[in-house]
Amino acid sequence: MIRDGASAVGLITEEGSPGKQAAMSAEDQVKNAGQDTKGTVEEEIGKAAGDTGTEAGGKADQAAVGVKRTGEKAKDTASDALDELRAKVDEDA
Repeated sequence: MIRDGASAVGLITEEGSPGKQAAMSAEDQVKNAGQDTKGTVEEEIGKAAGDTGTEAGGKADQAAVGVKRTGEKAKDTASDALDELRAKVDEDA
């Protein structure tokens, strides 16, 4: 398996070429980081202003990002397991 920096962020596929799904994953990571930052800022503004609704909205954005990241990790783990299984099958063939 490729473990260099480019593949770690999902920009290079096993074959060494950019993959459509991998690029979408990188795009999603950027969007998630933006949403997380927005949530942090919104939470802090809500705290400073004493606006519990704004604060809660910021926390909700951050929680949503956490759920998305957990889903991405699960997908990556399943993909890695499938890759390992395919490699074992290829070795036995």
